[in-house]
Amino acid sequence: MRNAVAVTLVVLAGLLLNGTVQAADPPRTTITFKDLDCPSCAKKLAARLGQVPGVAAVKTDLETKTATITPRPNQQPLPRALWETAEKAGFEPVKLEGPAGTFTDRPK
Repeated sequence: MRNAVAVTLVVLAGLLLNGTVQAADPPRTTITFKDLDCPSCAKKLAARLGQVPGVAAVKTDLETKTATITPRPNQQPLPRALWETAEKAGFEPVKLEGPAGTFTDRPK
């Protein structure tokens, strides 16, 4: 039995080193906007949201009028901070969905 456990551990370690087993994606937050149809505006929005503590990356999509926020490891940006940052940048969020829940108004 010990040999089987040792072999399993060696195989798992090899898979991890080779990148075959990957860590689960962190839970992302998606914000939908009333109007997001300009490429330079989307770039401005992504830059502003990227400054919120806990944000690792932001990807905007003009077709769906969304911004998808990837958090830093072991961090999660606050929904209210994301919403208010978008508003201050001149954008009107209509929905925010993430690990903290779904909001159609500014989170408390």
